[in-house]
Amino acid sequence: MASLVPNIILGAVVTVIGIVSSLQLLGLLLRVRPPGGNLVETARGVILFLASAAIFGTEVYLGLVLWKTPAEGSALTGLLEVLLGAYAIGLGRAWQLLGAPRIGLLSYGLDLLERRLPRTKP
Repeated sequence: MASLVPNIILGAVVTVIGIVSSLQLLGLLLRVRPPGGNLVETARGVILFLASAAIFGTEVYLGLVLWKTPAEGSALTGLLEVLLGAYAIGLGRAWQLLGAPRIGLLSYGLDLLERRLPRTKP
């Protein structure tokens, strides 16, 4: 929406949003405890955290590039790809919160790992 405002520095807006999102992610990391004893759920959480950190870090980097050289077409293309990745993470997280079945190669591998691990009583 910020790109609709005339004469706005898009790189500055993207950088600020990326920094705020990164700080929220770090705050979430500090507040939320990982589930105790369940390696597979912890692995899923770590993978989601690392993917989100990569997306927000790339967003900050591309925002700085756009701030320095606003006419950089490849940075804008990269930013659009990063935003699609952020939407994919959001959709995956919503799918997970709804309790929908897990599909995909990563989920299959984690489910295999969960079946092979010994069960511990809480």
